[in-house]
Amino acid sequence: MRNALILLCLAYFVVPAVAENLIINPGFDETPWDTGWSWKGWSEEGISIAIPDTERYYTSPRSCMLRAMTSWRGAYIDLFQEIQPAVSCTCRVYFQNRSYNSMYACTEYRIYVKVNNDYQTEWVCEGDNPVWTKWEKIYTSSDTISSIEFGIIAGSGLHGFTADGNFWIDDVYISGIVVGIEEDISNNNDFLEVYPNPFRERTVISLECINRVDAAVTWSQHSINIYDLTGRLIRTIPLPSSPFTPLKVVWDGKDRQGNEVLSGVYFIRLEITSGTISYPTKKLVKF
Repeated sequence: MRNALILLCLAYFVVPAVAENLIINPGFDETPWDTGWSWKGWSEEGISIAIPDTERYYTSPRSCMLRAMTSWRGAYIDLFQEIQPAVSCTCRVYFQNRSYNSMYACTEYRIYVKVNNDYQTEWVCEGDNPVWTKWEKIYTSSDTISSIEFGIIAGSGLHGFTADGNFWIDDVYISGIVVGIEEDISNNNDFLEVYPNPFRERTVISLECINRVDAAVTWSQHSINIYDLTGRLIRTIPLPSSPFTPLKVVWDGKDRQGNEVLSGVYFIRLEITSGTISYPTKKLVKF
């Protein structure tokens, strides 16, 4: 009974918490590089490559390698991860970069951090840095950090001369006090429905109300994300493309590795992979 009362109290009071690391898949050690990470690239004419890859570098643990190569004009690639906004953050990453280019080509490497909704260039290097290096910065309580990004720009000034930039990244780390994780109680029952709540082994998430309101929703572009009190992403449940209603998914109380999560308060958020649609956050309790 006492434990049940504690859980009920936690369900109504959310206090700021320091997250140990807000980054998913920080070291690229056991899971594919694209677990938690996104990328974008561009190339113009010629033989161009702009892809992320994961390989075991000969002097390092497994790390993510970004490669941008072009034989004409230019190419770039960015690898980034959005995180739950946090303040008083410590950001850290280990990296090295190496260029294979001619006298007519150039490469540039950058680390960006999204501070107060604006990307800032925190580190930049032209040419080689072929040894493992640590970059670290501590931000103030007035700086809200919401993303980190790594980028390469490769350019060749003369046709046929290749610019080839390689950027190895490992052990990405962001800690801080998470902000903005709380239940949106305004019209919440009109959107996500979760039952039972509290739950012990499994709970059903119903999207029937959303499907009734917006029949044009493409469910394959959405996912259910589950966070803990610190803002750490615990589980992502993809949604199949379905024209039928009601649409329901089940959370079995397990994290991304298949381990059962501890008793406590969690938050469910329906998120879209593209666009600006925003849905309320729902709170649930596991006991």
